[in-house]
Amino acid sequence: MREPRPTQRFPRHGKDLYEALRRDAEPTLIWVVPEEDQTGSTVLQDYTLLWSRFFDPMLFFWPVEYQHVVALFWIEVDDKLVKRLVKALLRDGADWVTVSRPNNTRVRSYKDAVTARTRHWEQYGDAQQFITRRYGTVDTMGLPGAHSESGRERSQPARTDLLADRIREDDDGDGAHLQSVQAR
Repeated sequence: MREPRPTQRFPRHGKDLYEALRRDAEPTLIWVVPEEDQTGSTVLQDYTLLWSRFFDPMLFFWPVEYQHVVALFWIEVDDKLVKRLVKALLRDGADWVTVSRPNNTRVRSYKDAVTARTRHWEQYGDAQQFITRRYGTVDTMGLPGAHSESGRERSQPARTDLLADRIREDDDGDGAHLQSVQAR
């Protein structure tokens, strides 16, 4: 993990997270929450970074290298601020960034209009790279819709049991039985 620049500052709890990551901690998620959105009833998870909406996120050093970060907003947020935050998180090495913010829509019920509080989720970065780096290679062969490395859809898993039986039957080693199986 790189060192912060002298002009950069840590978000609140950032130094603790920085030290934990240097000791090879692997948090499941890192939460990024604006201090203005935090209420007394909000229970903060481990690995939560707090920052103020009044500061540009690009001024901070985000200790999120090779991590999955969830930026959680409870109050309406400007698109420019979200873009700056995502840019800062990706700059500091986050593999995968998920932004969750409120999406207020007007819904008409049969009695009166109510405001439905729904969430809008946005994904940035490379989730597959994060999963591969964290958990190793994920084998998707044989799953419906799974793609092989060449990009073609694989409809059935390879019949290795049939090939193994044909190789065992090939006593003279000329590969004749194997070639007949591969031609099918």
